[in-house]
Amino acid sequence: MNALGPIRGGDIDVLVAWLPVEEPDLTVGPMIYTEHSVLLVAADHELAEEKSVSIEVFAGRGIMQGPEGPEYWGDAFTPFHTPSGRPIERHQPNIASLDDIFLHVANGEGIHNLGAHVARYNARPDIVYLPIHDWSLRWVLVWREETEMVRALADVVRDMGTATNLYT
Repeated sequence: MNALGPIRGGDIDVLVAWLPVEEPDLTVGPMIYTEHSVLLVAADHELAEEKSVSIEVFAGRGIMQGPEGPEYWGDAFTPFHTPSGRPIERHQPNIASLDDIFLHVANGEGIHNLGAHVARYNARPDIVYLPIHDWSLRWVLVWREETEMVRALADVVRDMGTATNLYT
């Protein structure tokens, strides 16, 4: 799955994406919201009883390699190093979809982080969502061609302002 494919292929007019977006053929519009990240662990994982975690817990554990996308995007979603400088490894299995993440995390094959909104809409008894208190994501509108409809949507978003932590 290539997250930028649908917008580049003309299948969609506007994409909601996390920052940064550094693609010369795409326009970054207004910020929609910011949210904390959550760590997904199996219900029987050693961290499952924690109330929240730091991004530091990724060091020594690593995460499953996420879907295809620009390398800088992966670093923005999950840094390659913790704030203290320890490496965060990416490892197999490679993930192609949200369902892949759920399957592998629930089976205890790895851990992964996502935006907090995923916890709200994907409650599962076999996965625990732990707030990551020192990592967040910023989401924006992105478009390839500015049409009247896209401009109107961007204006509405600007007028509303940026929401913060909608799903925590």
